[in-house]
Amino acid sequence: MDKNPTRNRTRAVTLQDIADRCGISKIAVSYALRHDRRNVSQATMERVIAMAQEMGYNPALNHAARRLNSNRTGQRVLNYIVALFFPMHLLGFEYFGQMFKGLQRPVKRERYALLTNLGIDAKGWEDEIDIPLPLAFPRGDVDGIIIRSQQGSARELLKRLRAEMPNPVPVVTLNEPTPGCSAVLANDFEGGYAAATHLLGLGHRHIACFKLEERNYPHTQRFKGYLQAYAEHNLDPAIYLHPIECDTDDHSEVSQQVLALLEACPEITAILSVHDCVATLLYRLLHQRGMRIPQDISLVGFDDAEPFTDASGTSLLTTVYAPLEEIGEKASELLIRRITGEAKRDETIVLPTKLMVRATTAPPLR
Repeated sequence: MDKNPTRNRTRAVTLQDIADRCGISKIAVSYALRHDRRNVSQATMERVIAMAQEMGYNPALNHAARRLNSNRTGQRVLNYIVALFFPMHLLGFEYFGQMFKGLQRPVKRERYALLTNLGIDAKGWEDEIDIPLPLAFPRGDVDGIIIRSQQGSARELLKRLRAEMPNPVPVVTLNEPTPGCSAVLANDFEGGYAAATHLLGLGHRHIACFKLEERNYPHTQRFKGYLQAYAEHNLDPAIYLHPIECDTDDHSEVSQQVLALLEACPEITAILSVHDCVATLLYRLLHQRGMRIPQDISLVGFDDAEPFTDASGTSLLTTVYAPLEEIGEKASELLIRRITGEAKRDETIVLPTKLMVRATTAPPLR
């Protein structure tokens, strides 16, 4: 008798063939081959994988057959591909690098492929929105999408994706909630409130801050937190809070705006920065101008992603910690749960922030 089960076989090995040999259900075989430890034991998974190898199972042929059948029946078949609309040039910034690092973990763990670099560059969504999508989208190969939402433009991108893709797929946005999607974001209101409350508690009254356009959800939430802190201290923000409205990616403009504001309003004793990168820029700028931090002016960052250290490596910047890696990781986990049906409906996960008091804040001298 021929002991090699792959000889003289006229058709591809199927999941049912493996299930019959192992004496378990077809769905259990599917779970095992996907390394789904939530639904099968480690021993069962190892036994199924060994049997599949022995029988010469080819997952590519099996998947192609299921794809053809799904087209006839209208049922979804997982391709284990998720798309990430995340501008790759942003990975040069630690803020986005941490988020991307966390985002990859569940994708790798669950053995999904990650489709990236989808034509979004430094010019922004508006300039890139008409670039042709990879063929994986109109073919229906993509099981789910993660979008690094930027100034509300995710909504325009979603319209296009839903128009060009044959079937709707789960979508998770980062940084801000979007209708019809799941979302994972930091509690920016809480962070802005904590930072402003800290400065007001030290005795600061006239504080400079950055106020970005209303479509920028995270910064809008932080500004609302500032206003709440002023209200609780019975202070009129129209008098004491001094907003700076400028493009924070343009460091030259930031420097000019801040210096002009400090000259026009010498009563300002503290600055709430938009994020740590700009806070570091301001620290060096003010130091060059002969201003001592925190003696002459206090400085607070936001995100705790760009360490500003002394010679011994000790972090100096008072800032608000944002769980960037966790945001990325939770987004991938949530997307995969939506793809597999474990999560039945969209949800928004808001992760807490934390004030980190260090060496750049102190009570005002005047």
